Amino acid sequence: MSRFLIISNGRTGSTWLSLMLGQLSDVIVDHDLKCRPHHILPLAPSSLGKATLMGKKFKLISLHKEYSVPGFSMKSAFDELESRVNRRVSSGMKLTFDPRAFTLEDQAITRRVVRGYSIIHVTRNLHDILLSSFRGFYHEGTDVPIQKDVWLKDAVLSLSDLLKRELIQRHHRINHIHFPGFLWRLIRNDRFTYSLSRGSRYFRVEYEEIRRRFWEIAKFIGSASSREEAAEILVSPPTRKLTHQPLEQTVDVDSIDVRKGLELALKLDKERRAIWEEK
Repeated sequence: MSRFLIISNGRTGSTWLSLMLGQLSDVIVDHDLKCRPHHILPLAPSSLGKATLMGKKFKLISLHKEYSVPGFSMKSAFDELESRVNRRVSSGMKLTFDPRAFTLEDQAITRRVVRGYSIIHVTRNLHDILLSSFRGFYHEGTDVPIQKDVWLKDAVLSLSDLLKRELIQRHHRINHIHFPGFLWRLIRNDRFTYSLSRGSRYFRVEYEEIRRRFWEIAKFIGSASSREEAAEILVSPPTRKLTHQPLEQTVDVDSIDVRKGLELALKLDKERRAIWEEK
């Protein structure tokens, strides 16, 4: 059995993969780790809420464990995770990068805490990450219960629920001057994650390959699951890929900002793909 980390940029399918791996009978996955999390999810209206959004007060809760805080121990986090089951299992956690400046100090902290663990590096082309970002930061659940009472279940919300709470909008307008920095940070995050492969067991999977290589990933983390068990999970995962929608229902297709962003993403993705060709 092994301990593994799923490391990725956001909107790459890492939650989808994490939850499916957690459905395997000999695997437990929990905790969404970030170096310095700053995204807080409003969970429920509350008269005692500490924040106001669109005129409503909300209770606030972070969905992430911060691994840059003094005293954080990855070993202790894994020990706690494995203590929930009374048998030997492969255990894993998800580490997601925010699309912001990742400092040298952040890199040093991350190298230290991930050392010695197997790494699954989930990647995705920049164009599709940008499109997914336009569509909103949420994961749509299914009727399949998430096993082992994992923390990650809090990240699974329905689109209808979010729309009802007025927490997302149908159309997104983002000034194109922010796109180059956003996209280059995604590239730097992937380059940094690839650098962690030196001295660690490392497995990279593109978003489009997750279904096809799911059983292979299960073997990489030490699961003894059969092809049949893995195939059943793929048929009925606990969270689904977002339903396809015409672009005009998601973003303002007439916006020059959107067009420039998508064009730049296609151009810069060559830089991303070149990472794995570097010697």
